[in-house]
Amino acid sequence: MYNSITEENIRSIPRVGNIDISRLPQELTKIYAEIISVRNNLSLINQTDGSFLESTNMLRTLANNLETLVVNVPEIESKRAVAFVAATARYLLLQIRDYTDLDASVTEFDRDQIPEAISSMVLFLIGNSPADAAEVSRFAMQASIHDDIASVLMKAIIHLAKGEMQHIVNLTVSQKAYGADDLEQEAIDYLWECLLDGVKDLARELLEPEYVNDNTAFFEKVIQLAVFIPGYRELYNNDSLYAGPYHLAKLLNILSNDLLLRGIVKVPPPIDTDPELWTAFLARIAGERPYLWENHFDAVKTNFLNPGCSAVLTFPTGAGKSTLAELKIASTLLAGKRIIYLVPTHALEDQANSNLLRIFEGLIPENLMEFDLEYTDVEEGQLPKIAVMTPEKCLTLISVNADDFEDVGLVIFDEFHLLHGREEKKDRRSIDAMFCLLRLFAEAPQADYLLISAMVENGPEIARWVASVTGRECVVFDSSWKPTRQLHSCLMYQEKELSELHAFLKKSQKESTNASPGAIVKRALTASPFTFFSLRNKWDSKSSEDYYINSILANKISLSANAQWNLTSNRNEVAAEFAVYFAGQGIKTLVFVDDPKIAKSTSRKISAKLADAPFIVSDLRNRYPQLFEALESELGDIGFSFISSGRTAVHHGNLLPIERRLNEIYFKRPDGINVVVATATLAQGINLPAEVVIMAGDDRFDEDSGYRETIDPQEILNAAGRAGRAGSSAQGMVLLIPGQIVQFKENTLSSKWWELREKVFSNSDQCLVISDPLTGLLDKLATSSQELSAEQKNVIFRLSLVPDTETSINTIFQKSFGRYKAIQANQEQSYDQKVQRLVEIKTEIEGEVMNKDWVRRVSLKMGLEPQFVIQIGNFVDDTGIDVLAEFSLEEIIVLVMNWLCEEQGRIFRFFTGTAIYGQLAKALDIPVTHADQEKIFEKLTAIEPILLAYIQGENYVSIQNLITSRAEDNLDRARNFCLKLVPNISFIFGVIALVIREQTIDNEGSAKDIPYILRALASLIREGLNSEQKLRHKVQYPYLLRTQIHELFL
Repeated sequence: MYNSITEENIRSIPRVGNIDISRLPQELTKIYAEIISVRNNLSLINQTDGSFLESTNMLRTLANNLETLVVNVPEIESKRAVAFVAATARYLLLQIRDYTDLDASVTEFDRDQIPEAISSMVLFLIGNSPADAAEVSRFAMQASIHDDIASVLMKAIIHLAKGEMQHIVNLTVSQKAYGADDLEQEAIDYLWECLLDGVKDLARELLEPEYVNDNTAFFEKVIQLAVFIPGYRELYNNDSLYAGPYHLAKLLNILSNDLLLRGIVKVPPPIDTDPELWTAFLARIAGERPYLWENHFDAVKTNFLNPGCSAVLTFPTGAGKSTLAELKIASTLLAGKRIIYLVPTHALEDQANSNLLRIFEGLIPENLMEFDLEYTDVEEGQLPKIAVMTPEKCLTLISVNADDFEDVGLVIFDEFHLLHGREEKKDRRSIDAMFCLLRLFAEAPQADYLLISAMVENGPEIARWVASVTGRECVVFDSSWKPTRQLHSCLMYQEKELSELHAFLKKSQKESTNASPGAIVKRALTASPFTFFSLRNKWDSKSSEDYYINSILANKISLSANAQWNLTSNRNEVAAEFAVYFAGQGIKTLVFVDDPKIAKSTSRKISAKLADAPFIVSDLRNRYPQLFEALESELGDIGFSFISSGRTAVHHGNLLPIERRLNEIYFKRPDGINVVVATATLAQGINLPAEVVIMAGDDRFDEDSGYRETIDPQEILNAAGRAGRAGSSAQGMVLLIPGQIVQFKENTLSSKWWELREKVFSNSDQCLVISDPLTGLLDKLATSSQELSAEQKNVIFRLSLVPDTETSINTIFQKSFGRYKAIQANQEQSYDQKVQRLVEIKTEIEGEVMNKDWVRRVSLKMGLEPQFVIQIGNFVDDTGIDVLAEFSLEEIIVLVMNWLCEEQGRIFRFFTGTAIYGQLAKALDIPVTHADQEKIFEKLTAIEPILLAYIQGENYVSIQNLITSRAEDNLDRARNFCLKLVPNISFIFGVIALVIREQTIDNEGSAKDIPYILRALASLIREGLNSEQKLRHKVQYPYLLRTQIHELFL
């Protein structure tokens, strides 16, 4: 469970009694696994009393001895490790007491003692683990306090643990009158108030960069006053040692200086940054995140924040990569430069925009939004201060308006493992992503580059490559430390029980007249699930003592059988059972499944067994009425939305951004829903506060091949990393339900487990070795004599033969990661020969047709065949630009759709992948499995009325009715059209707009003279708006949905 750095820290503590310190990380993990197993499960609690009693004794020994050591020897070299282990021991004791009542932890806050939750929080802060301190704070509220001042002090320490400095500064103590007999209480209250003043002073210094004061004076005063002074014995009725205030003062005194060193407001201003503006920004950040974690602390001591320094950041999931990114963004903005922020998905685009607007309020305009996916030319001018976009969008923009990138000071590539070259069918996005980065290197050579991913193993190599390209420093941050930890587990069953089920199936098959098992047979396929925990962060041990097996569910669960009468894992049903169990205890749970349909059905099964959340759906609607009104307007009926039922929610690529936002809000609320059933879109960087992640399978169905495929190890580990979130749940549990059943017998495990161990969980989060997808392209071109594929042609058409230009083959490939690796391996000559072969192929293609300059430019910018670009130009010429300028958007759509429907393959020549087939098939109500060019072409004219309805502001219900008469709970066909197909259609219109622009320039005209409707064709289609006024309104008010804007112009 603990990462390697934390394990080393734990083992560095001094020996305590006869406890085996070398195995202490595993023992602490095992206790946590036992606690997870017995929560609210009384039958298991009775079975494990002996184990818990033994664990309690060990934890008590650790906590008391190590806390004493921290207090009395604060200068000890391993102070942080000792404090962390002491705090962990106290926290586990609190959990054991909470779930089993086997341990009587101290809860009193008085003269003689402080609650264990309070000491645990402060010890965690001393141990540089604020995430754990924040989690323990929920136990502090259970403390027994009979004094008003002590109560305020406790609140202050809870806020300190949560990083809520402003709350501490705002705390006040009411005046209290004391009588003659209250001297003892008055003395205690005075000590508490001194401690409170010290904590408030510490909070103020962590919140206000300019504030400096010696807050330790308050704590040292209490240390002095709380101890008996022999010369004044006659003044006291009993021994004068105020142990409670004394002990807390010692802890806070030790913490104070350490915490100030880690205060984010103490980060010095970078070079070329106004110090006043910098400190003002840090003060704003400190309101939410006042502490630098240890990996942040190490990073800011480098040149990272200074201009001219790039970085590769491969901290694990949940290790605070965004904090460093935000600091680098701030330094760039304050230096007057722009930022390109690349993200892999539009869900992340929406999240990044929201976060950046909140964090950099006042530094960037509210409408920083860039239209996504298509070529856009709404206005001539610069990029926004921060332009968030996918690599594909960036590649299009840089191809069309390269000059806009001249004053970019920082390029951030979030989830940059997208660059990795994989098998051919997945290479398209990788090639586009790498090509985008290489174009940015060429167009923005002055920029710093920050590449971020939790998955990448060869971060140092990537950093050396970036440094070689930019000619400047590129640091690498690849620490495996993170503030949260995950307990990994795998579901398995006893071999004997499975053998009985196999025999039952065999017998039932012989007796049955059915070809496949019926419902009665399947209902009998129940078994007891066991959870196999790894006590190490990586499953790299073969020793049985590094694993722990237990049962979380007391009841049997249902397996299933396939049409061949073979036993199957029933992964989704089983995942639902576990989700119900955890959600029933108020544990935030994420369930990952195959696809949106399974997400919906699994969510319903879970909902059927849960009660409504305390914060019911109507409460959510009352809290966010404008969001609900906007959604209802867009859909036509709120009943078709994916908004949570009040028990569970779903999260996948078919949700509107506003639906994603509402479901995330609902899940994040402490009194909100406890389960989200998601597809892989959620694993790509979306942060939700889950304590448990359930993964329904280690494989998934691939729509392209029609077969199931194994999920890449880094994807599984990335999803697993969603368990545990700093500030909400520092410890998380991951349960993998393999697609193939895993069985065990005594100490023997089936081969499937060994396969998972070897391929997945023996790796760390940082397990992906990035390779250059362009190298794979070069290899294929050098060795294959087959006709070029559409994907290969698209890349080749984007490259120029004109030497030393930003798009020339030599410019692009001279800076490639593949060539860097070739140089390191002394294979530079071989690599250059492959590049020369690419030049030859490009020359052959260029010589096939006589191209005008505008044809070459369009082909280069959009990656389209020159012959096809000429066809598009002929279409424009046949109509005439002047005539097109007089048309309404509706008339242009009719004209373009008629042209697309003239030739069977025409629409497909705009695209390289196969996804367009499925999207068109769904829009035309054709079974996806039967979708080919001929069947799609027969019905292609049906797209026109649907597209017209979309840009005229019709809601999803109306669009759905135009596609099909079949009822669908969530308007799936309309969603596919609006969310998936429309962006591709807008690309077609964007190409036509680009042809018009380039033809105009060749005819010595100005792009500015082109009518707005023609310049903005792609954006009008993408945003579903049919006039210049509506699109300008969208640019000014990007939060308004399509139908809302149409309603404003009625």
